Amino acid sequence: MEQRFEALRKKFSLPTLKELETMFEVSIKDDHLVLQNIRNEVASKLYEISKTLESMVFTHEGSDPEILYEFEMIKDDLKDCYNLYKELNHLYFKALRLKHEHSKDKDVEYIKDLIKKWPSIESRLKAIFGKIENGWKNFEFSPNNLPETYHG
Repeated sequence: MEQRFEALRKKFSLPTLKELETMFEVSIKDDHLVLQNIRNEVASKLYEISKTLESMVFTHEGSDPEILYEFEMIKDDLKDCYNLYKELNHLYFKALRLKHEHSKDKDVEYIKDLIKKWPSIESRLKAIFGKIENGWKNFEFSPNNLPETYHG
């Protein structure tokens, strides 16, 4: 099944398909568009994470209470959240641009670059989401701790 990718993997010194699927938690179809499939699946994952961060960092009066509480949990880390949000969107839009360039070499370059950056991105995500997880674990609701911007 992984015959098509295996030739590309050897040619471009890429990790195995299973390693990529595990690293990014995506399922990748090994067909004649396997590099594009990797790029597209990973881009979708980046978009999903970016949107999660976006809702927490760019709160507004109409934000759900859940998001307003989460904003409070990460407000000391907003600069890193903004930088991470920016980096994820940069990588996402680069993938969208590459989708229209139809270049295996550029797809490989993108994948390799992302593989190098991913451990740092993932570590920062774990720290932020861990902080929110602990915030919810220790959260105690009372009418006195409603977020100030909530007017519900």
